Parts: sequence; C-alpha cells; structure tokens
Amino acid sequence: MDHELLTDEMVTELRAEIKAVAEASERRSSGKERLDLWEQGARVVLNRLGAKLTERELEALGREQERGPRACEQCSGKMRNVSRQAVTIQSIFGALLVKRRRFTCVQCARTDYPLDRYYGWEQHRFTSTAKEWVCLLAQGDCYQHAANVLRRVSGIAGTVESFREVVQECGGQLQAQQEEVVRLVNESAQPFPAVNPPSSWMLVGADGCQVLKSGAQVGRPKKGEKRARKRPARHQSGSKQKTRDRGMEIKVGLVGALVRKPGEREYQVEQKSYLATFAEAETFSDLLFAEGLSRGLHRAERVIVVGDGASWIWKRVAPLFPQREEIVDWYHLTEKVWETGEALYGSREHWVTRNWVEQQLDKLWEGKLNGVHRALHAQRLKWEPRAHNESALEAIHTLEHYLTEHAARMDYPRYRKLGLPIGSSEVESACKQVVAARMKCSGMQWRDHSAAALLPLRAEFLSGRWDQKWQRLRA
Repeated sequence: MDHELLTDEMVTELRAEIKAVAEASERRSSGKERLDLWEQGARVVLNRLGAKLTERELEALGREQERGPRACEQCSGKMRNVSRQAVTIQSIFGALLVKRRRFTCVQCARTDYPLDRYYGWEQHRFTSTAKEWVCLLAQGDCYQHAANVLRRVSGIAGTVESFREVVQECGGQLQAQQEEVVRLVNESAQPFPAVNPPSSWMLVGADGCQVLKSGAQVGRPKKGEKRARKRPARHQSGSKQKTRDRGMEIKVGLVGALVRKPGEREYQVEQKSYLATFAEAETFSDLLFAEGLSRGLHRAERVIVVGDGASWIWKRVAPLFPQREEIVDWYHLTEKVWETGEALYGSREHWVTRNWVEQQLDKLWEGKLNGVHRALHAQRLKWEPRAHNESALEAIHTLEHYLTEHAARMDYPRYRKLGLPIGSSEVESACKQVVAARMKCSGMQWRDHSAAALLPLRAEFLSGRWDQKWQRLRA
C-alpha cells in the first residue's frame, strides 16, 4: 500500500478515537464489560479507518483507467469528461463513497464510467470481497437472514434482490468454469491430470431430488384472468403426498474416498466432494466425470458406483469409470419388494404381506435371486386366472424386470464380505445437505435460473473448496 494514503490527519484522528475507546472501557467496573466495550469500540474504529483507506485506494488505482483520450465504443466518437460523481459501494468495512468520472460521447450522448467497468460495478455496487461474503452467507441461509447478518457484523447493506443478483452473477461464473472444464476434458487429447486419489478405493454416487417451482413458472394466472381449477396430479409416497407438476429435478453427485479404519470391518466415506445441477443426464455425467478426474478417480484401483434404479445413473454415469463396481441401493430394492407385496396382499401392516415380503428380502440378502423369480412366477400363475388382476400382474412384471435388469448389481453377500456400502445413504445425505437444507425450507419456491446459480456455490462450500474456487473467480 502507498504510505501516502495514510495521512497525518488520519493518524491523529485514529489515535484520538482509540484513546476515547480505551477511556470509555476503563470506566466499566467488571472485566467482561470492559472487554466487550473495547472489542465493539475497536471494531468501529478499525472499520472506519479501513473504509477511508479503501476509498482512497480505489480512487488512486482507478485514476489510471480514467486518463487519456477516450473513444466511444458505440460510434467511435470522442468522449468528453463531463463531471465527477460519487457512488456508494458496499464493502466489508461498510458503505464507501467513491468519486469517479463520467464521460459522455459528443456524437451519440452515450455515458460511460471507466471506474465502474474497471472494478466490475456495472451491475452491483459491491467490492469483490463483499460479494464473497454475500455468497458465503446466502449459500447457507435465506437471503433475508444473510442480509441481516451481514448488516450486523460488517455494515454491508443491501436488499434481498441485490443479494440474489450477486449470487446469480457469481454462481453463473462458477457454472461457466465448470462448463469450460468439461469442454477441455472432452476436446483435449492430452492424458488425464496426474492427480492421485486420496484412497485406492473411491465411491461415486448419484441421485435426483426436487425443489418446489415458483408460481410464476407453473402458469399462475395474471391479474384479471380466470382459469379453470384443476386438481394437481398426485402420487402417494409413504404417508406424504407430493405434487408432481410443481417440482424441478436437481441431479446430485458425490465423490468420496472409501477408508477402512483399523479394527473396523466396513468402509467409511471420507473427503467428500459434491456436484449439483439442473442439467440433463448427459451434461451431468460430463460434469461428474470432470469432478472425478479432479479427484484422481482414473488412478484409483476400484470405483464403487452406488445408486437407485434410475436408468440415467447406470446408462450415463456408471460407464464413465472402467474399473467400477456397481451396487444397487439395498433400501431402494426393499421398497420395490414392499410395493409388490402391497399390490398382492394389501397393506404392509397385514401379516401375510409382511411374511411374503420378508421371505423375498431374506433371499435377496443371501444373493438367491432365482428363488425370488420362482416366487414371482408362482404369484403370476396364481393371479392370472382371477378377475381385476391388472395391478397385481403389473407389480409382478415390474419387479421381475427390475431384478433382471440389475441382477449383476445385487451380489450383496460379496459386497458385505468386502465391507462395501450397499445403500445410497451417503448420496441421499448429499441431497439433504446440498439441496434440502438450503432450498426446501418451509414456504420456499424457486425459479430455475435463481436456484441454478446457488447450487454450485453450495456444493463448493460443502466440498471444502471455497477459497480455491473464489481465487479463480477473482482472477
């Protein structure tokens, strides 16, 4: 920093303010009160000093951008320096008042502020660090709470809409970086980067979850319009009803290291990194592949891919890793068997339903898929002669097809012997941490562009790479 920025007047003022804070704290009787007053007073003094220094530094660095003759970018006419105007900028020291020059074209009357373009203030009046703080709080809490906290701890003042715009800007930049990485991976003929995996065995998981779409995206009638009321299409999931036409699917990916600690039989998932996007399956698989390369999965001895029965997981994601071991989520499989049992015998509370389902699950647990197929064949012969048997036969066919399609991914005795995870609890936990904890709170509804910008910020923070990614955004 240029030492001339800290003038004698500022030094004198700083000494007087610190002395005043010290004298005020000494008048307190208890040590706790004195410490509290000193901390609060010193913070105010240092924030005020930081604001003054930053204002002078911004203006000093920006003068180089305002010098010399200027040509209009629109008509190439001469730009004339009209005036010097002040603008309020939000920083981590609070509001700054920065003066910058305004230029006007003598031909087309276009107005230009070189300082705004130099510091990136065309859209938002925030410094880079203030933008980082906004995104850091907004990725973990609603915009209103983030605004209240920042105003309290740093003096950054802004509306909910301005915070949302900052998140969309920075999250959009992270999305662009991800797309650029995917393009380089797909187009580059160079070998994979020399990154060693944190463990010889790695885990890859993928799943989908939904967030509620805002009313503006589901055809909310405009003022004065009337629309016939339609009952939304609903489906039963456990004891809850979910409205299908109001959801937007988010695909979530997880990459983690499988670590077996001394004395333990099963592997634990550590050093997790996350990916979340609204993209289609093909784009999501490219993003997850790029994430896997950055974690060294191409050098891992074995990659365990765990997922439910979604076809896009096994057709798009799993084939990306040649040295893979595919495992169908056990708990998803059990739910499929329970659905079949309910179609055959009624409520799962009925003892006949429970008895039949538990028998099939015992066979699957021991790897006896042929026994389950024989039981389903017997049920088919039992139900075919009956009237009104469509739902039962459809349930039998669905489970038979599911077991046949995923038979190679259901060797649960061997998975247990190796200590591998047989459930997708890790990736379901990722859905809760990355998506639900931030975007599925009571009353929250989302537009796709607003949610899409928030997802990469949330994922990078939970992956422990916030500082690394933000350095690239500042570059």
